[in-house]
Formats: sequence, structure tokens, C-alpha cells
Amino acid sequence: MKNVVLTLCEVDNTVIVKKAAQAALYFVGLMALVVGVLSLYTVFGDSIGIRTANLVSYMAVVLWFVFIGSRWLGGGYSLRMKKVQHVLPRLLVIHCAFLLLVFAVQTLAFILRRRLPGYWLVDRGTDPSLFVAVLMLLFLCIGTAQIYLSRKILKDGLEAEEPSPSPMPPFA
Repeated sequence: MKNVVLTLCEVDNTVIVKKAAQAALYFVGLMALVVGVLSLYTVFGDSIGIRTANLVSYMAVVLWFVFIGSRWLGGGYSLRMKKVQHVLPRLLVIHCAFLLLVFAVQTLAFILRRRLPGYWLVDRGTDPSLFVAVLMLLFLCIGTAQIYLSRKILKDGLEAEEPSPSPMPPFA
């Protein structure tokens, strides 16, 4: 009887260690992404660095919320599943379209920034400027739309049944 209890505890400890290692790996990856994005901001300056860093961070946030589970979105989706791999090309096309939209909004914002009145560009204490707040709201809406659309496609792809074989008898 003691051997059975000891075996169950060893299995539970192994699962706990694997989950802790997975969480540590996610944390290290997230920190590497943050360091990379901050270095892009500092290396490339105002226009190209900000756009590149925003695109990289946008991609990371969208991929995080699409494939990794959270409480308010439900469970995650594994890239190892055949049904997810079947839907992946469509998701990549949608992701590229949304990246182009984000890049277009950023480019338009940098063009319009020079023509805006001064009160749009002035920080208000600890609050960001009106220009930055509007951009953040736009990117939040664009990202939320992509996350919702991608998760809907994944959910529908997983719920779809695979085609069954033809009920006709084989030819003799």
C-alpha cells in the first residue's frame, strides 16, 4: 500500500516540476522579448524603431492570447494538433493582413503627427498625450479583433468533423 502512495506522489511531483519548468520557460521568453523590443526602440530611433518594436510586440501579444490559454479566453490551442495545423495557413494570412493594418495606422500616425495641434502631443502629468492615447485605443481594438477572429476560426476548426468515408460500397 505504501508503494502505491509513493508512486502517486512521485507522479504528482513530476507533473508539478514540468509545469514549473514550462512557466519558467514562458517567463524567460517573455523577458527576452521585452529586452529585444526595448533594444529596437533605442537602436533605431524614432520612426523605424518604434514601428518595428510595435509590430514585434503586437505579434507576441496576439500569438500569446490566441494559442496560450487564459481565464477569460478559455483554454489554449496546441500547434501539434492536426486540426489546428489545418487552419494555420488561414490564420497566417489573417495575421499578415492585420500586421499590414497596424503598419499602415502607424505610418499614417507619424505623417499626421506633424500636422496635429500642440495639445494633442503634450503629456498631461502621468497620463499620456491624446495622440498616444488614441493610438493605444486603435491598436487595442485591432488586436482584440484579431484575437477574437483567430480564436473563432480555431474553435470552428476544432469543432468541425472530419469528412467521413463514402457510404458507397467499394467497386468489385
